[in-house]
Amino acid sequence: MDKCFKVTYTRKSTPLSYGYHIAERFLSNQDEICDLGVSFDSSFSFIPHVDQLCASASRALGFVFRCSSEFEDWSILRNLYFALVVSKLEYAHLVWFPIYDCHLSRLERIHRRFFKYVVFKRTGRYPERGADLSDVMEELRISSLLDRHEEQCARFARGLLANRIDSPYLLSKMSFNVPRLAARLTPVFYLPTARTNISERSPVNRICKSADKLRVNVFG
Repeated sequence: MDKCFKVTYTRKSTPLSYGYHIAERFLSNQDEICDLGVSFDSSFSFIPHVDQLCASASRALGFVFRCSSEFEDWSILRNLYFALVVSKLEYAHLVWFPIYDCHLSRLERIHRRFFKYVVFKRTGRYPERGADLSDVMEELRISSLLDRHEEQCARFARGLLANRIDSPYLLSKMSFNVPRLAARLTPVFYLPTARTNISERSPVNRICKSADKLRVNVFG
Protein backbone atom coordinates (compact mmCIF):
# COMPACT_ATOMS: atom_id res chain seq x y z
CA MET A 1 0.00 0.00 0.00
CA ASP A 2 2.89 2.38 0.62
CA LYS A 3 3.75 2.14 -3.09
CA CYS A 4 0.23 2.95 -4.30
CA PHE A 5 -0.67 6.53 -5.25
CA LYS A 6 -3.29 8.43 -7.15
CA VAL A 7 -2.28 10.71 -10.04
CA THR A 8 -4.68 12.85 -12.08
CA TYR A 9 -3.41 13.43 -15.61
CA THR A 10 -4.88 16.63 -17.01
CA ARG A 11 -3.98 20.00 -18.53
CA LYS A 12 -6.69 21.82 -16.57
CA SER A 13 -5.73 24.39 -13.96
CA THR A 14 -8.48 23.14 -11.62
CA PRO A 15 -8.74 19.38 -12.14
CA LEU A 16 -11.55 17.30 -10.71
CA SER A 17 -10.59 15.54 -7.52
CA TYR A 18 -11.96 12.29 -6.20
CA GLY A 19 -10.76 10.17 -3.33
CA TYR A 20 -9.87 6.56 -4.13
CA HIS A 21 -9.26 3.90 -1.54
CA ILE A 22 -8.12 0.29 -1.36
CA ALA A 23 -9.21 -1.87 1.58
CA GLU A 24 -10.65 1.19 3.34
CA ARG A 25 -7.35 3.02 3.04
CA PHE A 26 -7.30 6.22 0.99
CA LEU A 27 -4.62 6.65 -1.63
CA SER A 28 -2.48 9.76 -1.32
CA ASN A 29 -2.51 12.17 -4.26
CA GLN A 30 0.78 12.77 -6.10
CA ASP A 31 1.75 15.19 -8.87
CA GLU A 32 4.66 13.04 -9.99
CA ILE A 33 5.51 9.34 -9.86
CA CYS A 34 8.41 7.24 -11.11
CA ASP A 35 7.58 4.08 -13.02
CA LEU A 36 10.37 1.86 -14.41
CA GLY A 37 12.86 4.71 -14.23
CA VAL A 38 10.68 7.33 -15.96
CA SER A 39 9.17 10.22 -14.00
CA PHE A 40 5.57 10.93 -15.03
CA ASP A 41 4.14 14.30 -13.98
CA SER A 42 0.43 15.06 -13.91
CA SER A 43 0.58 17.20 -17.08
CA PHE A 44 2.61 14.67 -19.10
CA SER A 45 5.28 17.29 -19.82
CA PHE A 46 8.12 15.04 -18.56
CA ILE A 47 9.98 18.18 -17.49
CA PRO A 48 10.85 16.70 -14.04
CA HIS A 49 12.25 13.64 -15.81
CA VAL A 50 14.41 15.81 -18.08
CA ASP A 51 15.66 17.75 -15.05
CA GLN A 52 16.65 14.55 -13.23
CA LEU A 53 18.15 13.07 -16.38
CA CYS A 54 20.32 16.10 -17.11
CA ALA A 55 21.70 16.02 -13.57
CA SER A 56 22.37 12.28 -13.68
CA ALA A 57 23.93 12.35 -17.16
CA SER A 58 26.14 15.32 -16.24
CA ARG A 59 27.48 13.45 -13.22
CA ALA A 60 28.15 10.36 -15.34
CA LEU A 61 29.89 12.48 -17.99
CA GLY A 62 32.08 14.07 -15.32
CA PHE A 63 33.08 10.60 -14.15
CA VAL A 64 34.00 9.64 -17.72
CA PHE A 65 36.18 12.74 -18.01
CA ARG A 66 37.97 12.03 -14.73
CA CYS A 67 38.64 8.35 -15.29
CA SER A 68 39.73 8.76 -18.93
CA SER A 69 42.21 11.59 -18.46
CA GLU A 70 45.11 9.26 -19.35
CA PHE A 71 43.35 7.37 -22.14
CA GLU A 72 44.70 7.62 -25.68
CA ASP A 73 42.45 5.05 -27.35
CA TRP A 74 39.36 6.89 -28.65
CA SER A 75 37.37 3.67 -29.00
CA ILE A 76 37.58 3.08 -25.23
CA LEU A 77 36.46 6.64 -24.53
CA ARG A 78 33.59 6.24 -26.98
CA ASN A 79 32.50 2.95 -25.39
CA LEU A 80 32.59 4.50 -21.92
CA TYR A 81 30.48 7.42 -23.09
CA PHE A 82 27.85 5.14 -24.62
CA ALA A 83 27.78 2.78 -21.64
CA LEU A 84 27.53 5.42 -18.90
CA VAL A 85 25.97 8.51 -20.50
CA VAL A 86 24.13 7.73 -23.74
CA SER A 87 22.45 4.76 -22.07
CA LYS A 88 20.86 7.25 -19.65
CA LEU A 89 19.95 9.81 -22.33
CA GLU A 90 18.22 7.22 -24.50
CA TYR A 91 16.56 4.99 -21.92
CA ALA A 92 12.83 4.74 -22.76
CA HIS A 93 13.15 7.94 -24.81
CA LEU A 94 10.23 6.97 -27.06
CA VAL A 95 8.05 7.66 -24.01
CA TRP A 96 9.53 10.86 -22.54
CA PHE A 97 11.38 12.54 -25.44
CA PRO A 98 11.06 16.33 -24.93
CA ILE A 99 8.05 18.12 -26.35
CA TYR A 100 9.76 21.53 -26.40
CA ASP A 101 13.06 22.42 -28.05
CA CYS A 102 14.35 24.20 -24.94
CA HIS A 103 14.45 20.87 -23.09
CA LEU A 104 15.96 19.03 -26.05
CA SER A 105 18.75 21.63 -26.21
CA ARG A 106 19.66 20.84 -22.59
CA LEU A 107 20.23 17.21 -23.52
CA GLU A 108 22.12 18.15 -26.67
CA ARG A 109 24.45 20.38 -24.61
CA ILE A 110 25.51 17.34 -22.59
CA HIS A 111 26.08 15.51 -25.87
CA ARG A 112 28.22 18.38 -27.22
CA ARG A 113 30.30 18.49 -24.04
CA PHE A 114 31.64 15.06 -24.88
CA PHE A 115 32.77 16.16 -28.35
CA LYS A 116 34.34 19.31 -26.91
CA TYR A 117 36.26 17.12 -24.48
CA VAL A 118 37.54 15.02 -27.39
CA VAL A 119 38.73 18.19 -29.14
CA PHE A 120 40.40 19.30 -25.91
CA LYS A 121 42.19 15.96 -25.56
CA ARG A 122 43.55 16.34 -29.09
CA THR A 123 44.41 20.03 -29.27
CA GLY A 124 44.85 21.06 -25.63
CA ARG A 125 42.09 23.70 -25.76
CA TYR A 126 38.31 23.69 -25.65
CA PRO A 127 36.47 24.85 -28.77
CA GLU A 128 34.55 28.10 -28.62
CA ARG A 129 30.84 28.24 -27.90
CA GLY A 130 28.84 27.33 -30.99
CA ALA A 131 31.84 25.80 -32.74
CA ASP A 132 31.18 23.30 -35.52
CA LEU A 133 31.82 19.79 -34.15
CA SER A 134 30.53 17.86 -37.15
CA ASP A 135 34.01 16.59 -38.08
CA VAL A 136 34.54 15.02 -34.66
CA MET A 137 31.01 13.57 -34.65
CA GLU A 138 31.56 12.01 -38.07
CA GLU A 139 34.94 10.57 -37.11
CA LEU A 140 33.54 8.99 -33.94
CA ARG A 141 30.41 7.88 -35.83
CA ILE A 142 28.09 9.57 -33.34
CA SER A 143 25.17 11.67 -34.55
CA SER A 144 23.08 14.18 -32.60
CA LEU A 145 20.54 12.94 -30.06
CA LEU A 146 17.67 14.09 -32.28
CA ASP A 147 19.03 12.18 -35.29
CA ARG A 148 19.60 9.08 -33.17
CA HIS A 149 16.08 9.39 -31.77
CA GLU A 150 14.58 9.59 -35.27
CA GLU A 151 16.57 6.54 -36.41
CA GLN A 152 15.41 4.51 -33.43
CA CYS A 153 11.80 5.66 -33.89
CA ALA A 154 11.93 4.51 -37.52
CA ARG A 155 13.35 1.13 -36.48
CA PHE A 156 10.60 0.86 -33.84
CA ALA A 157 7.93 1.45 -36.50
CA ARG A 158 9.50 -1.21 -38.69
CA GLY A 159 9.65 -3.69 -35.82
CA LEU A 160 6.05 -2.94 -34.90
CA LEU A 161 4.77 -3.61 -38.43
CA ALA A 162 6.97 -6.70 -38.79
CA ASN A 163 5.43 -8.13 -35.58
CA ARG A 164 8.82 -8.17 -33.86
CA ILE A 165 7.36 -5.80 -31.25
CA ASP A 166 4.17 -7.05 -29.66
CA SER A 167 1.92 -4.02 -29.08
CA PRO A 168 -1.53 -4.35 -30.68
CA TYR A 169 -2.64 -1.05 -29.15
CA LEU A 170 0.15 0.99 -30.78
CA LEU A 171 -0.36 -0.88 -34.03
CA SER A 172 -4.05 0.06 -34.04
CA LYS A 173 -3.10 3.75 -33.79
CA MET A 174 -1.01 3.71 -36.98
CA SER A 175 -2.97 4.72 -40.08
CA PHE A 176 -1.68 4.24 -43.63
CA ASN A 177 -1.84 6.88 -46.31
CA VAL A 178 -3.61 6.10 -49.59
CA PRO A 179 -1.62 7.98 -52.27
CA ARG A 180 -2.93 9.56 -55.43
CA LEU A 181 -2.07 7.86 -58.70
CA ALA A 182 0.04 10.79 -59.95
CA ALA A 183 1.94 11.32 -56.71
CA ARG A 184 5.72 10.87 -56.80
CA LEU A 185 6.70 10.89 -53.14
CA THR A 186 3.98 10.13 -50.65
CA PRO A 187 4.20 9.37 -46.93
CA VAL A 188 3.50 5.82 -45.84
CA PHE A 189 1.48 6.90 -42.82
CA TYR A 190 -1.51 9.20 -42.55
CA LEU A 191 -1.25 11.66 -39.68
CA PRO A 192 -4.02 14.16 -38.93
CA THR A 193 -3.06 17.78 -38.38
CA ALA A 194 -1.88 18.22 -34.79
CA ARG A 195 -3.33 21.13 -32.84
CA THR A 196 -0.94 21.00 -29.88
CA ASN A 197 2.74 20.26 -29.28
CA ILE A 198 1.77 17.26 -27.17
CA SER A 199 -0.16 15.76 -30.07
CA GLU A 200 2.53 16.73 -32.58
CA ARG A 201 5.26 14.94 -30.62
CA SER A 202 3.29 12.04 -29.22
CA PRO A 203 5.05 8.65 -29.50
CA VAL A 204 2.85 7.37 -32.36
CA ASN A 205 3.31 10.58 -34.36
CA ARG A 206 7.05 10.52 -33.83
CA ILE A 207 7.61 6.94 -34.96
CA CYS A 208 5.44 7.45 -38.06
CA LYS A 209 7.04 10.78 -39.00
CA SER A 210 10.56 9.42 -38.48
CA ALA A 211 9.86 6.41 -40.70
CA ASP A 212 8.51 8.70 -43.42
CA LYS A 213 11.33 11.22 -43.09
CA LEU A 214 14.09 8.60 -43.31
CA ARG A 215 12.25 6.70 -46.05
CA VAL A 216 12.57 3.46 -44.13
CA ASN A 217 11.14 0.35 -45.76
CA VAL A 218 8.80 -0.50 -42.91
CA PHE A 219 7.49 -3.59 -44.72
CA GLY A 220 10.89 -5.11 -45.51
